[in-house]
Amino acid sequence: MSLPLTIDHTGRRVLVTGASQGIGRAAAIAFAQGGARVAVVARREDRLKSLVDEMGGVDAGHAWGTADLTDTVHATATVDGLLAEGGAFDVMVHCAGGSLGLRDAMAPPNDWERVWRLNVGSTIAVNNAAVPAMKASGWGRIIMLSSRVAVTCEGAPAYNAAKAALNAYVTTLGRELAADGIVVCAVMLGAVAADGNAWHRAQTDNPENVSAYLENSMSLGRLGSPDDVVPFIRFLASEYNTFGAGAILPLDGGAR
Repeated sequence: MSLPLTIDHTGRRVLVTGASQGIGRAAAIAFAQGGARVAVVARREDRLKSLVDEMGGVDAGHAWGTADLTDTVHATATVDGLLAEGGAFDVMVHCAGGSLGLRDAMAPPNDWERVWRLNVGSTIAVNNAAVPAMKASGWGRIIMLSSRVAVTCEGAPAYNAAKAALNAYVTTLGRELAADGIVVCAVMLGAVAADGNAWHRAQTDNPENVSAYLENSMSLGRLGSPDDVVPFIRFLASEYNTFGAGAILPLDGGAR
């Protein structure tokens, strides 16, 4: 294989969840710029419509579907509609996630379950809806956004547990689908500030805490950004990623 690699997604159909802001939005734009037809899913229809317009509009093959991704039934119905409208997905990028503000380790099971549904359950539902058509084509890439707290357990308890479950799901599903030509993998992120997420808010709300974290825990001395993450996602979604079945790639700026 010669270098440098040229990542081209022309002709591919890509689904990005959690696309109304942050890493999901940046990934959707990058795939569109790379020639893909991109379908975006999130809760806020106005943001999705604006994003589709920015990518080139429905006439360029882009689409959106609104869904509350804590509701797996709703998520499945939305993806079913996008499949019926535009056909199978070649690539799926799962960017939806978060702690939903739940930081109490003694919270009731229903609250833990809601965090699990956002981070894991919706991903399972979307994959279950879309993978059969991907299998039929004999090629596919599924990329999920995990977090280093799945290993370190430094974050909110329910979020830690959900991301640990997501990592197990990535490994398991990666093994299950490898023989079908579908590569499943994840990027396990550290402190990345993206529009709307906790690190982005902390820069305004708790700048002293951010500075202390950078000094004590970040080898690079800065927070990450979507620009640090999206190129890895695009590579993992490409034809060059042939041996990454079930792989979980740490991408945390040398956090310690």
